[in-house]
Amino acid sequence: TQSEDTLASVTSAVRIVGKGGAVSIITRPDHDEGAREECLLLDLLKSLPEEEFEVSTYKGTGSATLHIVVKK
Repeated sequence: TQSEDTLASVTSAVRIVGKGGAVSIITRPDHDEGAREECLLLDLLKSLPEEEFEVSTYKGTGSATLHIVVKK
């Protein structure tokens, strides 16, 4: 995937998710574009209003994959 496309998609998803809903995101930072994408995503998600969104991250032992859950 391309970082800009991912950011646009996640921005749209968090905008339209209903109260009590969630957005689930999986990143693969084990290559250059994936690492860039993960950093940009985490920066975007840090900017969400804390009173409206809860952002959690999960990383398995020995896994490059990061699972991000955004709850509204």
